[in-house]
Parts: sequence; C-alpha cells; structure tokens
Amino acid sequence: MLFLNHFLVGIFHNLFIMLFFLFVSYHILHAVLNDDDVSLDTIRGAVCVYLFAGIGWAYLYDTLLIIDANSIEIAALTEDSIGTHIIDTIYFSFVTLSGLGYGDQVPITRPAKLAACIEVIFGQFFVAVLVARLVGLHLRNRHENSSP
Repeated sequence: MLFLNHFLVGIFHNLFIMLFFLFVSYHILHAVLNDDDVSLDTIRGAVCVYLFAGIGWAYLYDTLLIIDANSIEIAALTEDSIGTHIIDTIYFSFVTLSGLGYGDQVPITRPAKLAACIEVIFGQFFVAVLVARLVGLHLRNRHENSSP
C-alpha cells in the first residue's frame, strides 16, 4: 500500500507541475504572439516559453519513469531512485527539444518514444515559427519607421 501511495503522489506531483508550466507558458506565449513590436521583453518571453517547455517535458519523462522504470535508458537510474533524478530527465528533455539527440539516454517504451518524437518536432517548429514571427515583426516595424 505504501508503494501505491508513493506511486500516485509522484504521478500527481508531476501532473500538477506539468499543468503549471503549460498554464504559464500559454499566457507568456499569448503575450509574445500578440505583441506588435519586437522588444527585449518579447525575446525574453519567447526564451521563457522554450525553457518552460523543456522543463514540462522533463516532468512528463519523469512520470513515464515512475510508471515504468525502463521507459528511458538512463545509466545512473536505479529502481530506488525513480522520481529523484529529475536532472537526468531535464537533460534528456533539452537534448531532445533542441534536436541534438546525443544517444546516451534513449527512450525504450512506445510512450517514451512517442513523447520524444513529439517533443523534437515541437522544439524545431517552435524555434522556426517564433524566429519567423519575430523577424517579420522587426522588418515590418523597420519598414513603417523608415517610410516618409
């Protein structure tokens, strides 16, 4: 019974953290995309969303490890340390989000592989779309300011 309580507490803990990061990221992204001018705050907001996304994905991977300890192959992970190696899942998340994929940590189960695929696609599209949006806004504002 104690294991079941620890199991559920870990899952709900991670779920609430993921929901928090999703909520905050949504509102920051909404502000970034509705900004008509490219400012330092716009760039900071975009960076925050990217970092929050990486941390949110890390908690998803940690949840997968709580459910199945063999979800992701992490060298230093033992059965007793599940849920305590969030730094390993943060590392895996940002390596995946950026598209680097070193290969030292590998998703094993289908849910972990699916999550990693979605994260790498999200990471690449986020950077591409956001950079295009910011460059477009900057060029438009520059053109408007230079027009007589």
